[in-house]
Formats: sequence, C-alpha cells, structure tokens
Amino acid sequence: MQNFELVHFASPDELARAAAKAWLDEIEAANRVTASHDVALSGGRITQKFFTSVVEQTKLRKISFANVNFFWADERCVPAADPESNFKMANDLLFVPLKISEKQIHRLRGEDVPEAAAKLAEGEIRRIVGSNSHGQPVLDLIFLGLGEDGHVASLFPGEPETWIADKPFIAR
Repeated sequence: MQNFELVHFASPDELARAAAKAWLDEIEAANRVTASHDVALSGGRITQKFFTSVVEQTKLRKISFANVNFFWADERCVPAADPESNFKMANDLLFVPLKISEKQIHRLRGEDVPEAAAKLAEGEIRRIVGSNSHGQPVLDLIFLGLGEDGHVASLFPGEPETWIADKPFIAR
C-alpha cells in the first residue's frame, strides 16, 4: 500500500464521531443511486461510542438505512443475548434505536456449532452480496477494531496462516 492518510484524533469520542460521519456519507452516496450498501460490523470498546454517534448523527441528518445490509467481521460463539455478543451490542445500540429491519441483519449465529454457523453465514453473504472475479464476496465496508493484544477480527498474532486459507475462518 503506497497511498494512505494517517489521521490523529484527540479522543475516542472524536474518532467515533468522525468515523460515523464518514460512514453516513457513504450510505447517503449509495442511497442517491439506490444501491445497496453491504457492511460488516465488529465489536470492541470504541464500537459502543461509534454506534452511539451513528444514531445521533443519523437522526440529525435523517439518513435512511433501508438499503444497508449488516454482516459481521467477527463474533464470539455465544448466544445473541449474551453480554459478550457483538450482535447484542449492535442490536441494542444501533439496530433498535434506528429501527433497522430484521431482513437487513445477517448475524453470525454464535449459539450454533461454530462450523455450522460459519457455513450458514457464508451461504447468506454469498446469496446477498456480489462477488469479485475470484468468486469471493465483496462488501462495501468492513469495520475492524484492533485489540490490545494485536488481534483483528478474531485473528490473533502467531496463529498459523493455514487456518485462514480461502474459507470461513473459525478461531477457538
């Protein structure tokens, strides 16, 4: 990657507001051409502030989420109502306040056997999202956090690369 922009934020709140604004700009652009906007969410502490900021700004800007499909970049193997569930956080802080239709929410079923949940999620994303020339689904945006131990989307430093070949990945 040769071109990038490093942006510094004075606080997590400022980061959350800026990320929310940028995402809402993308949703508005997709809405103008009536295109779907397919996004994968993640968890983490900053995500709470981010979802709160998205809700606040959406209400001020009156943005429609009718064309947005929600998937997950990572999820814990826990039931949807578990406090550790990334879905629960998104549901409580984003979906319920914005009245997002259940038809737009494509959660990973953390309460199921991990292999079965991953297979079901893969089938759903392939059914809904367009693919590239290699047959891989292409999302418009994937939100990823960086854990204090260096993990991203449940991929931890030092794990074998063979675990993440070209299929859904399940860390235990």
